[in-house]
Amino acid sequence: MLRRIVTGVTILVLFASVLVLPTAADGISLEQETEYGLVEELHFASSGVYSSLTCHNVEKSRESSASEGLSWCLLRFGDRDSYVYSTRYLQNTYEDCPYVVIRYSSNAPVRMTWVGTFTGETYSVELPTQTETVTLMIQMQRHMGWNGKIETLGFAAVQDETVVSLQWLKVYTENPYELYGETTGVLFPEYSLSPQTKPVPEPET
Repeated sequence: MLRRIVTGVTILVLFASVLVLPTAADGISLEQETEYGLVEELHFASSGVYSSLTCHNVEKSRESSASEGLSWCLLRFGDRDSYVYSTRYLQNTYEDCPYVVIRYSSNAPVRMTWVGTFTGETYSVELPTQTETVTLMIQMQRHMGWNGKIETLGFAAVQDETVVSLQWLKVYTENPYELYGETTGVLFPEYSLSPQTKPVPEPET
């Protein structure tokens, strides 16, 4: 009798885990990440990524929640000309990994920017306002800026006094939508060249 109870409870736990897994990014296994071709993963509060962020009229800080076991990078943009960039990341991207997933929140729209290695131009995708932390997938196939290894990942304000919380960013070769579930938003940016030239690294002297 006891064995039957234990078996029944085990089945219920396994069934519940299957139901939760597609909508819980924290429950994604290494095997699943590999299956969908994870190429690069950035945690913005980690020492390497956080220290690589160069700010122009932006205050940055590392925040965490011990109860939830989460950490993030908080960016406070002074005005619409403010920006932040990293000359170190991304490191491993190439043209066959057009699926970008980012975990963030913001009180206003913000541009995710990068420099195309082949063109030297700055490209961008506008991330919508998200007052609650969300997972957003960007399908980059039709964006002319995603045409090879990219560099100088950054973020630029669209409005004054923009506040953005960045948890992590991942890049995949295969569409990972099933890993994150129906709560994940999806962007389909068209071919577009950002008219701005920021953020770009200042020349070394």
